[in-house]
Amino acid sequence: MRLRPRDRALLSLRLPLGWPEGGLPVAWWLHEASGAVRRGEVSRLDELSPPPHSTRVRVWTPAAETMLAQVTLPTKSRARIAQALPYALEDQLLGEPDSLHFAYRSLGGGSLAVGVTERARLQAWVDAFKASGLQPTVLCPEVFALPWNDSVWSLTGDGGELIVRTGAWSGFPCDLSQGADVPEALVIAIRGARAGTAAPESLSFYNPPAGIDFGRWSETLGLPVRGMEQDFWAQESDSPELSLLQNEFSPTNPLHQTLGALRPAGVILLAWFLISLGVNIGTWWHLKRVELAQRREMYELFRHSFPDAHVIVDPALQMARQLAALQSGSGQPVPGDFLPLLADAAPAIQSVPGGHLSNLSYSGSSLTIDVRVTDYQAVEALRSALVAHGLRAKVLDATSHRGVVDGRIRVKAEGSP
Repeated sequence: MRLRPRDRALLSLRLPLGWPEGGLPVAWWLHEASGAVRRGEVSRLDELSPPPHSTRVRVWTPAAETMLAQVTLPTKSRARIAQALPYALEDQLLGEPDSLHFAYRSLGGGSLAVGVTERARLQAWVDAFKASGLQPTVLCPEVFALPWNDSVWSLTGDGGELIVRTGAWSGFPCDLSQGADVPEALVIAIRGARAGTAAPESLSFYNPPAGIDFGRWSETLGLPVRGMEQDFWAQESDSPELSLLQNEFSPTNPLHQTLGALRPAGVILLAWFLISLGVNIGTWWHLKRVELAQRREMYELFRHSFPDAHVIVDPALQMARQLAALQSGSGQPVPGDFLPLLADAAPAIQSVPGGHLSNLSYSGSSLTIDVRVTDYQAVEALRSALVAHGLRAKVLDATSHRGVVDGRIRVKAEGSP
């Protein structure tokens, strides 16, 4: 049975900025299949107990490490999208396209949600998890861990950083000052949203740090700002994710790993099969050549023995018939003649108790015997007796009538056509 996501455990990890070089602790949440949630922090990933094989591993990556954007491209081809994304976003990129990794999710109608991360940073994450024995199924920017509703932006802040989710596929990080003043980047973002059509109606600040004056924030931004005490990290999000594990960073399927381990055995099995096939084909070809040579020899022998024959279909059968005809024409009896056949069959007929011969006919080197016996077993006994006397016998008919059985048996000499 294949487990659905809800039937399996989920291990969520949140990477701190600068991980793994900085040595900062990694927060984790284990959502068990029963619904229970456990949490903690580890300095190194190898301190985590190995999760069960069916456990999904989701990693929230630092918001500052991935730039989020949305673009529209007139193609659905993966190869063309990979080629076009660096050019579509070149005005927003801070590094060379070759040093960046582009992950995307199709939103329909050619629209794409895109996440751009430094390739070296993503490689460092993947290598760290590989060294620890963990295999994440999803690496997703932590912006998308925040709850989101239409017309409401979600915020959370700790460690001097504010994370803002502005839409289903958009968001950004910015500095949060020690005095808990409204970040200038947030003010500019609200101003830009008002200039467009995506201005929020309010802001929800999840787990705000101490010292936040929501009245001052609301006055500065011109929007209601509400504090929300909710541990959203401990909730298993149902929202779709923008995973950074794409292209060469795609997670290896366990089935592919198993097949990779079996590849040497598969190569040996394939080699054995090909060798066996080659030997069998060679043997078949040799036997076919022997058969053709023997058949040519039979044809030549038949033509040499019977030069008047024009059509040769089955030289062995035709030669047997020709020899029988020659023997018959010379006056010498042959096994298929009437008298020798009758002489061989008579002792068998006489050996059947309670029966008598009803009719006897001869045609085409075969003798047809009609007998009347007591039961069906007697008909079979007669056939067996004929075979025991070196004849070929076949029961053609056996009919019961008024307590007796009328049987008909065709008899031929062994070796006759």
